[in-house]
Parts: sequence; C-alpha cells; structure tokens
Amino acid sequence: PSHYGMHVAATGCVPVDWDRISTVLGSSNVKIHALGRYFMAKPSMSGLVFGLGSVDVEQISSGLAALRRALPKR
Repeated sequence: PSHYGMHVAATGCVPVDWDRISTVLGSSNVKIHALGRYFMAKPSMSGLVFGLGSVDVEQISSGLAALRRALPKR
C-alpha cells in the first residue's frame, strides 16, 4: 500500500517560521512539512506541504483546526 498520494503546497504571503509551525503540529500528531525542505538550494518560496492521501476528512478537519491554533495571530 502507498502512504503517499495527493499533496498540496500552500505558500505563505506573510513571514512565518514554517519550520516551527511544522514542529509544533508534529508534537500534536499532525504531520505536515515546511515547503523549504523540498528545495535543493535556498528556498524561493515559503509555506507548507499538506499530504492528504492517507487521511480521512475528519483527520483533515482536525489537522486544519490545529494549524489555525498554531499560526500567529495577526
């Protein structure tokens, strides 16, 4: 079975420490990656990569709620 499937990259338009957000979410069992880790050279974009292939709708909703809580308030 494949644990990989659909991935969506969401770029950020304001400066946020996406690596920190990824770490915070990982400690809550939400696996998400900062976009910067996918660049071989200096990243030209920042944001997050969402892997949606092996999760159900309830898990996605729960993960997005955790992301909202982890993002800095603006």
